[in-house]
Amino acid sequence: MYYQEGIVLLQHHVTLFNLPQNWQFLLSIGGGQNVLYYLYNTYAFKLFGIGYYAPVALNVILTGFIAYIGTRLVEKEFKLKGDARILFFLFLLFYPDILAWSNVMNGKDILVLLLELILIASISYYLRGKIFRSLLIGIPIGFMLFFTRFYAIFLISLALLLANLWGSLTLRKVFFLIFSFFIVFFIFHVLGIDAILLSYHDLLQKFVNPLYGFFRFLLTPIPFHAEQSYAFLNLPSLFHWLMIPFLILGIIYIYHVKTPFSRFFLSYFFIFVILYSVYGELQGPRHRVQLDYCLAVFQFYGFMWVLRSLHYPNRPISLDSKLEYT
Repeated sequence: MYYQEGIVLLQHHVTLFNLPQNWQFLLSIGGGQNVLYYLYNTYAFKLFGIGYYAPVALNVILTGFIAYIGTRLVEKEFKLKGDARILFFLFLLFYPDILAWSNVMNGKDILVLLLELILIASISYYLRGKIFRSLLIGIPIGFMLFFTRFYAIFLISLALLLANLWGSLTLRKVFFLIFSFFIVFFIFHVLGIDAILLSYHDLLQKFVNPLYGFFRFLLTPIPFHAEQSYAFLNLPSLFHWLMIPFLILGIIYIYHVKTPFSRFFLSYFFIFVILYSVYGELQGPRHRVQLDYCLAVFQFYGFMWVLRSLHYPNRPISLDSKLEYT
C-alpha cells in the first residue's frame, strides 16, 4: 500500500514544497490523516529510484540516527560514561528487532520510532528548563508524528503530565505542570472532541482482558512460532525473550534514578504498554517497534548492572553509580 501510493505521489510531483496545494489529494490517497509515510516513500524513490528496496534502504539509514540520538540521550540523562557509551551505541545500532523491521519491511514503524525518540529528546530539554529549544524541536516533530501515528503524540503528552504529577510539588514543578496541561489541552483541541470520542468508542469495542493483552503484546511472537510472513522475527523474538530478566532489572534501575526525565521515561513506556494491553487490534509485534528504544535502554542497563555485580561480587553496587567502563 505504501509502495503503490508513494509512486502515485511521485507521478503527481507532490513534494513538501507544494504540499498545501496537494493536501486534500494526499489525504484522499492515505484515506485518513496518517499520511506522512506515503510522502516518505516518495522521497525514498527520488533518492534511490523506484523499487521496494528504496524506502527499506531509507529505513536502514534511519537506524543510524536512532542509535546516535539514543546514545546521546542516555549519556545525558542516565549518566552513561566511558566505553559503555560505545557499547550502548552498538547495542542500539544492531538491536535485533530494529534491524529486522528496518531491513525487511517497507513499514512506517522505524520512522515512528525515530520521531518519538526525537520528541523524547525535546522533552529532555523541556524538563531541564530549556523551553525554547524544546519547542523548536518538539513542535515540528510532533506535527510529523501526528500525521504518522496520531495517537502517539497524545499518549506522550499524557506521560509528560503524569511525570509532573509524580512526587512532591515544587514551584518549578507547578510551572511544568501548568505548561503540560496546556500542551494536552492543545492536542485535545487539534484532535477534536469527535475524533477523541470515536477513538474511545473504538477502544471499548476492541477492549480485551488486560492481563492477557499485556503478555500478548510484550511476548509475541513466540520464538520460532511466527507465521511464515513474519519468519524474519524468529531470531529477534528469541533475543527479546532471553533479555526479559534484564528488562525487568533495567526498569528497576531507571526507577531508582529518580529524575524528572526518568519519571517521564517510565510513564511513557507504561502508558503505551497499558493502551496496547487493552486494545486487541494493536497487539502485534509491529506496534512494539516504537518502544524498542525503551526496551533497549532497560535491557542494556539491566545487563550492565548484572555484569558489574559479577565483576565486583564483594562490592555493593549502588543504583546511583554511573555505568562507566574504562
